[in-house]
Amino acid sequence: MIKYEFLINDNNKKIKFKINKKIEEFKFNSDSSYLDKILYKTKKQQTFFDGPFSIKMKCYENIKKNIEGKYKTFFDLYGGIGITAKLFELDEKNTYVNDYDVECYNILNNNFLSKNVYNEDAFKMVYENKFDLVLADFNDLTIKRIKGKYKKVLEDIFNNSNKYVILNDCSIYHLKFGIDKYTIYEKMMGIDIEKTRIGFFNSLKKYYKKIFPKWSMVQVEYSNDSSFILFEKTEVYSKLKINKNNKEQLIKSKPVYITYEHKL
Repeated sequence: MIKYEFLINDNNKKIKFKINKKIEEFKFNSDSSYLDKILYKTKKQQTFFDGPFSIKMKCYENIKKNIEGKYKTFFDLYGGIGITAKLFELDEKNTYVNDYDVECYNILNNNFLSKNVYNEDAFKMVYENKFDLVLADFNDLTIKRIKGKYKKVLEDIFNNSNKYVILNDCSIYHLKFGIDKYTIYEKMMGIDIEKTRIGFFNSLKKYYKKIFPKWSMVQVEYSNDSSFILFEKTEVYSKLKINKNNKEQLIKSKPVYITYEHKL
């Protein structure tokens, strides 16, 4: 049995668990649990925390600063082992988490109030409450899946949030493969796109507004691989705040958003 402890440096909150798994080299895909990704090591002996985790936490921290003090109840639909939920947690009685993976659920159950922890399939989940902030850290949400695979899930998320929604949308990942990808997205959205990253997000704002007219994209934190989008429930138009988080700079500066330990 191996003991793991994660300290979120932003607010000194912890995730603790014991499990019969160790960090090792193995393959994962979009269906892998968050725990699998946490315990993944590449052939170069890099862990999840050496790259993608740092960029994600930086994006989430930037969004949190923008809405801090403006929400009370928070729900993390894809809770993983609870690291992101602890970042956004204001107090445990108003923090709710869900994960369909049994191992992740057990970890969440031991680190949050049991009555606020769910083990539900997001595609079949029936919401019992509404929340000020709902976060969905998808593995594979793209423009194609907004009206496809995740149509009902997204409708449920927006219908059950009072103020804010945060989505991990990785549509931008494909743009690095050529200018023709913009054209593909133009056809999908039915909207002209200025063929820059900024132009893409401004067009995406219009696209989401068509689908969810009571909501507005207000902030995007992104890298070349993914974007983290903040929506506010408002019909008032506001300029979209867009910020690029450079992965290479983050890795080079070795930011520590979390203190991680494991003991045999």
